[in-house]
Amino acid sequence: MAGFERMRHKSPAEWLKSVRAFEAMSDKVLKRLYAECHLQTIERGETLVKAGDVPEALYIVTSGRLRTSRFATEPARAELGPGAVLAETAFFAREPHVTSITAVRASIVLKLEWESFKALAESAPEVWQGAISSLIRPREGKLPARPRVSADRARSLAICPAGSDPVPPDFADRLAHAIEQRAECQILSSEGLGQDLPGGIALDDPQVVHWLKEQESRFDVIILVTDAEPTPWTERAIAEADEICLIGTHDGGRLGTPVPLGPVEELAFEMRGADACRLALFHDPRRGVAISGTRRWLEYRPVRSHHHLRPNAAKDFERLARFMLGQSTGYFATASGVFGAAALGIFKAVQASGFEPDCFGGTGAGAAVAACLALGMDPDDVDQLVTEIMVDRRALRRKNWPLFSLYDQRALDRLILKHFPDTDLADMPVPYYAASANLSTGDSHIHSLGNLQVAVRANWPFPGLLPPFVDEEGQMLTDGSVITPPPLQPMHRLNAGPNVVAKAALAPFGKSPVRYRDLPAWQKKQAAFRLPWQPKPDEPGLPSFENLLAVLNDRAGDEEEWLGPLDMLLAAPIPSGTDVMAWREHSRLKDLSYQWALNELEKRAATGNLPLVAAIPSS
Repeated sequence: MAGFERMRHKSPAEWLKSVRAFEAMSDKVLKRLYAECHLQTIERGETLVKAGDVPEALYIVTSGRLRTSRFATEPARAELGPGAVLAETAFFAREPHVTSITAVRASIVLKLEWESFKALAESAPEVWQGAISSLIRPREGKLPARPRVSADRARSLAICPAGSDPVPPDFADRLAHAIEQRAECQILSSEGLGQDLPGGIALDDPQVVHWLKEQESRFDVIILVTDAEPTPWTERAIAEADEICLIGTHDGGRLGTPVPLGPVEELAFEMRGADACRLALFHDPRRGVAISGTRRWLEYRPVRSHHHLRPNAAKDFERLARFMLGQSTGYFATASGVFGAAALGIFKAVQASGFEPDCFGGTGAGAAVAACLALGMDPDDVDQLVTEIMVDRRALRRKNWPLFSLYDQRALDRLILKHFPDTDLADMPVPYYAASANLSTGDSHIHSLGNLQVAVRANWPFPGLLPPFVDEEGQMLTDGSVITPPPLQPMHRLNAGPNVVAKAALAPFGKSPVRYRDLPAWQKKQAAFRLPWQPKPDEPGLPSFENLLAVLNDRAGDEEEWLGPLDMLLAAPIPSGTDVMAWREHSRLKDLSYQWALNELEKRAATGNLPLVAAIPSS
């Protein structure tokens, strides 16, 4: 239960201290304030505050979940859970609300009306003093330049059947066992509530409502198991849940028609939308462990994410539990050429610290690194694989006359087909995506479905090194490291973090060691190209063409603009003068980045600037 905050233990005074204007007040005054408050229940879909209205009350969320929405071309949204204070500044400044606030599930708020606050403030000057101080005192920390969705930790989880088969009998118990490692939970079903009795029970009965709320206050998490068909209990569970998990029993067939929606799924999509749902495929233990055929499920289910639960794989249930609790973590690697070794060394360091990512993403050579890690490979084994492809097999041994690229692509293509599985990205054992640059449209191309080999080949060589990969639709794809800022949106959609973003920090070239007029003539360069057995002149010169391309492609920009609040950037420094094509240095760069990352993590832990600590179970 490390890091899982239990809001239910807060006293009335502690709830009011969530308001900045009240945090310095004495308990005596806070008790008087609390006497002026009352609890208000907000039903799912009900709008508590409308944008443009002058606030007549201050609200503190005590249970449930609400969503704020801005009126703009592309509205920014955020979700608020227990402990959140709604429109505090607008309340004290008497300014109109800039957002609307709507309940996404049945919620309870502590309400303090303006007239009651003003009457108390006239008799207690320190109340006014705190309100004024909160308006003129700057908030601590820098606000993010671009707000994004923030997911609070789930308190209630709905388990629904997907397809035509019911939820496996022991599924809820296995999920509860995984959740118990982090939070106390209870399983509720219609059978346990007595709905199987003649006449059933009325879910809107005040005693039933009170009992359900009492269960939520006693436990960290409530698992709501729906019925196999739409019933009042099923509808109530879907409406109340923070997270909805659709459970399908997968037969392992790679080919076949798409799996149609079941009646409970249709109800979930109608009530909550696909973005509120996750799909978990329970694999038949009588079949092999190879994963295939996931596309058949995703055809009709545009869910937020999907997960595989393999036979005898307890880690898969633990991973699903972290996703549903809002405690999942991710690893995103971006690099070009041999500098992908930096992302590999950084991963080895964070793994040694106890961090096990739940999802992976990458661009450039980092896409290949992240794919191997998502497949379960050890970092040292990935290092050996890259060395075999690029050094032993000399994947880039043939240079081209630069019509389309510097090197011939055929050797690398054959080696990718040999060493990377011919699998659909939907069948990866853990969530994974890659992002390449689409030269045909000028946009990023997200590989979350489709062939893994295509995602790796489109990203591995940076622009100019090899020709762009041309897919079946004629789209020209190349290294996604050129995308600015790095495409982290799919990672943020999968999970709130913490996420580790790994890249290489390239040192500036410095001043030229040779004068411009002393650069060698093109004939001398061409002779060296045509007669490779002749010794190369050992004289200073400008950086290689490949290095110049790599530096031009490394355009991450200001990380404050694209990192999320729980994202952590680790940029391992590359030794000055290292060539981006020095594949024989891959192992050394991995080891150097590993040692650097270990030291960096220790420094950040000592200063308290290490979001990973919350994700490491031993903490």
